Formats: sequence, C-alpha cells, structure tokens
Amino acid sequence: MWRVIFVILAFYGVMLSVGEAPASASSTPFLIAKPNYTWQFPDDHGEHPDYASEWWYTTGHLSTPWQAFQTPQQFGYEATLFRIARPAGVQSLTLKASEWKPQQLYMIHVALSDITGKRFYYSSAYERQNPFRNVVQVEPWRLMAKSLSLKAHQGANNRLPIWDLNVNDTDFSLDLRLVPQKERVFHGTKNGYSKKGNCASCASMYYSFTDLFSSGKVTVKDAKKPENPRIYKVFGKSWFDHEFGSSQLTKTQVGWDWFAIQLDNHHELMLYFMREKDGSISPQSGGTWVDTAGKVTRLTAKDLDIKVLSRWKSTRSKVLYPSTWALGIPALRLTLSVTPTLANQELYFPKQKALSYWEGASVVKGTLGKNDVQGKAYVELAGYAEKLSF
Repeated sequence: MWRVIFVILAFYGVMLSVGEAPASASSTPFLIAKPNYTWQFPDDHGEHPDYASEWWYTTGHLSTPWQAFQTPQQFGYEATLFRIARPAGVQSLTLKASEWKPQQLYMIHVALSDITGKRFYYSSAYERQNPFRNVVQVEPWRLMAKSLSLKAHQGANNRLPIWDLNVNDTDFSLDLRLVPQKERVFHGTKNGYSKKGNCASCASMYYSFTDLFSSGKVTVKDAKKPENPRIYKVFGKSWFDHEFGSSQLTKTQVGWDWFAIQLDNHHELMLYFMREKDGSISPQSGGTWVDTAGKVTRLTAKDLDIKVLSRWKSTRSKVLYPSTWALGIPALRLTLSVTPTLANQELYFPKQKALSYWEGASVVKGTLGKNDVQGKAYVELAGYAEKLSF
C-alpha cells in the first residue's frame, strides 16, 4: 500500500511535483508509475531513485512449536524501510546540511507484538544517502539501515529469492529465514500498476510475496535484566511488499485502511480502502485474491464490502481507530471477521503527530463457500491521527 510514506514526505518538507523525467539541478520532477512499466528482476528488488518514494515492507506471524503442557508463544512483527527522494534545492527539516548533500532519505520502522505477553514494542530511525555504504544494494541483494537488515541468502536460486531478516532493536531482535512458497504477485493490473486516486500520478508499481515460510528466533530483551533475555525458536508466515511511485493523495482523500490476510488454507488476500473526507470509500480502492496455486483474482471497490464492528481509542494520541471489521467479497463467496490480537498496536510519535499510525497483527475467521476458514492478518490504519496532506 501507499503506507505512511506520504506523511514522511510532508514531515521532511518535501513538496513534490511529478513529470516525465528524473530530478535535475534546475527542476524537481519525478517519474510516475505507468501501466507499461517493464520489470527486470533482481534489479527491481532494489531502489528506484527517479521516483519520489519507495518502501520495502515485511510483516509476519510467528509462534513457538507446540509442546505438551506448554502454551506456544505468539508474535507479530513489522520491519520496514522507506526511501524518500529529496528534490534538488529542498533542505530537510530534520537532517542537517552536509557536504554530502544526500538526495535520498531513509526511515526505518520496526515493531514486535508480543501477543502472549500482551506487549507492543516499536521504534523508528533515520538514515541518509551514504557515499561509503549503499543502504540498498542489488548484487548481492540487501537492505541495510540502522537496526534493520534484509539480504538474499547465498543459496537462493535466480527464480525465487530467499531472504535473511535481522532486526536488532533496543527491546527485541529478530533473526529469521524467509522462503517464498509462491511466485511474486503483481497488484492492480497484471503488470503491477496500482491506482490509488483520480489523478495521473495517483498510482504505484506494486508487487508482493504473500506466502513466506519463516523460521528462526525472536529475542525479547529486558532493560532491567539485560543479561537474561528471553529467546524463542519460532516459525510462521511472513508477507513482503515492495512499492514505488511518485503518488499523492487527491484533495478529497484523507487516508487508507490496508489488509494483508493469510488464511490457513493457503489463500491470501490484499485489500486497500482509500478513505474520502466524507467517510466514503474511493472508487480506486481494490485488492488481490491469491489461491493455493498462486493464481490471482483482481478485485475492485465494487467487489468489496467492509463494515467496522468496533473501535479503539488510544490513551496516548487520543485517536479513535476502527478495531474489528467484517469483510465480504460476494463473488468469491467469502466472508471474514478481522480482530486485532492486541488493541494497542499504535506507532505513536508525539512530536510528529501526522506520522502516527496503527499497524498490527490480527486474527481472521469466516467462511469460504461452504467451508469455515481462519487465519491471520496485518492491518494498517493511516490518516486517523491527522489528515495526510502535501
């Protein structure tokens, strides 16, 4: 999805203009997403600096193995790298000027939902373009910024990547191997062109790996007893998103709700609902249904039903978020309820209110045709703390 990247653009004071050419010393245009984009992998796993914004998003659900007389430990996680292009002549409000004059800014968000322990940990960090180290590298492929590292495993073949994810945060760490069980999925059109609003630039190039077998360990640190961290061997499923473009919300749009749903019967569902000022859903909303064989069914706003069943108010930001949903896709004979595993999974930044958002692990139950289904989801709620504007 578009994610919180546009809030970041506003936060840095980056006013965008979009066009047909990369940024130059005399102007600040960026390329825009187009339906005829030609993908080239593995290069397109890397960054696209001629587009205004980009993000690599990994979320997942982890559990310790079942053991007699012992309840498994349950976790959800988020590990994200955002790239923001600075148009020539624009000085960041946050990063000091230097002789390097970086044109690419990066932000890292990591979070852990300790579902069993009922705790939510998160943090953010920043980097800028570094002439001595590439934050994003293609050969060999890797993302490396502050507490986050995602890199191709040396044993990976050329068809499907295998990644090692490492997060080393103050409160927790992750060491995971991510192995795709299906081919990559392109959202929007067959070519990954995903419309988000009624303007030429309101689109992105968007693909995902929706079914990543995940194994490794989770470490929960204790500030009072740093010598005695809790270490758990875990396995589960992850979801990887990569999206880039130079998009902006329209004047009438205030935010979005995004769902990445993984059912236990090996179907996956991505949905995004763009929200208008009047509370309605933008007609450019949509989604993608992936069956067990990886076959894709593309969904439009007319295919989707959504109803908010309850809400949760943050005691920190005072923002009221939707908290439980009923989802329906009549054409697929699919009905689902989505419920957060923890009410408080808000990434709250008191000095940057517009940057605050809710993103967290959830459980899913419902029916597909005549069969009961269940699964897990990650949900992102953006634009509730403040309208997203640029």
